[in-house]
Amino acid sequence: MKKIKYFYMVSFLLFLAIMSCAENYYPEVAAWRNQRKGRGYSYAQSWWNYKEDYLLNNGLKHYGTHDWIAESALQILYEKCYNQFIEALYINTNDLKWWYLLGTEVPDSRLSYQVYLLTRCQNWVTNVIGGVYSDHRLRFETFDSEPTGALLSYVDNVAGLVGESFSWRDCQRAAYLLGVMCHLIADASYYPHVKNIQEDGALHDIRYASCVQMLTNTIYPLRTTTDFFSDIGVDLSVGFPLDHKELPSLAVREAARITRWGTSYYLDAADMHYLFYPKTEYWPLLPGSTVDIDYEKINTWTMVTRAQINLDTTAKRYFDTVGHSLYLAIYHAAAAMNYLIDIYYIDCDCTGQQGEDGQMEREIEPMGERIDEAASLKTELELFDFMGAFGVVMTLAAISIVKKLNELAKLHDIKSLEKLLSPIN
Repeated sequence: MKKIKYFYMVSFLLFLAIMSCAENYYPEVAAWRNQRKGRGYSYAQSWWNYKEDYLLNNGLKHYGTHDWIAESALQILYEKCYNQFIEALYINTNDLKWWYLLGTEVPDSRLSYQVYLLTRCQNWVTNVIGGVYSDHRLRFETFDSEPTGALLSYVDNVAGLVGESFSWRDCQRAAYLLGVMCHLIADASYYPHVKNIQEDGALHDIRYASCVQMLTNTIYPLRTTTDFFSDIGVDLSVGFPLDHKELPSLAVREAARITRWGTSYYLDAADMHYLFYPKTEYWPLLPGSTVDIDYEKINTWTMVTRAQINLDTTAKRYFDTVGHSLYLAIYHAAAAMNYLIDIYYIDCDCTGQQGEDGQMEREIEPMGERIDEAASLKTELELFDFMGAFGVVMTLAAISIVKKLNELAKLHDIKSLEKLLSPIN
């Protein structure tokens, strides 16, 4: 019996070790942050949870850079691209805004929680839609080359589902999916997602996202002209053409291309990479400082602080490039959403949701297996925040080992237990 207890203890320690490894792995798919605290993954789960946090806590729990971008895109749509649906989304008719903002967090939700919601038109939406568990990166060989990567196909897939939702006249589902698409387009403006650089791992990419998060976590009603990136709104009001539209796939390409290669003034992804880490650190208050990042200090930065930092020419270009990346995300997300709304929006009366050609069946059936798989892991995934596919794989491996140990222990099969655990001893 002592040996049996020993084997249980070792198996438990093995499980914890694997979990620790998964917990400390930072997958590069996580780009702009989805919440203020933790590692930036969203746990809103439903539009009403999101609504409560937004209205009562000013978005303290669920609001991050992706939400900041999505609200900014909605504002520029309302100012420059009038449409009945845009107005309904902006004034939050039938909670459309909460569906939209929930959607913009979902592509990074992974299996850490489930979204499984029924719209007022009796259609389901889940966080399985739109390549949630996949790599949201693009790669370019040259400035003029066609990018490679799964992000383009994900955006096209979600754009098709937006059109389908509008054909069903289900505006809540459409708003949710527009939020998903906004997130994916915004990912193309995140330089670690388009750099052809593999060294240094993803840790500094997460730190970069955390730094930007400290300056882009204010809900729209509370933003002021003293915010660190407040000039972006002014630039968008001037630079966004009236009723501008872009194909979603083109929006991704253009946001990613400029982020990767820069311009005559804005830095390219390689420069941003090496200026951020490890050579020159601009996020501490003094340019060039080697002091560790003080996130609390960053949280207090204003346009005045930025003007002080801009005394150094390279630092000025660096922070202007960060702001321009956010500008690109907002600009191209708004243009792509305007394109789909203009083409597909009809009404919000729920009268077309069944369709005449079986669209609903074709869309739901491929998701069925993945929904069932996610549901079967629900208990384990609520206990542990796996932060990505790596965590899921490692955890399933640990669960398999523990189950095998349990089976052998029940049979008092000491020899088999010793053989199974021999690599550990």
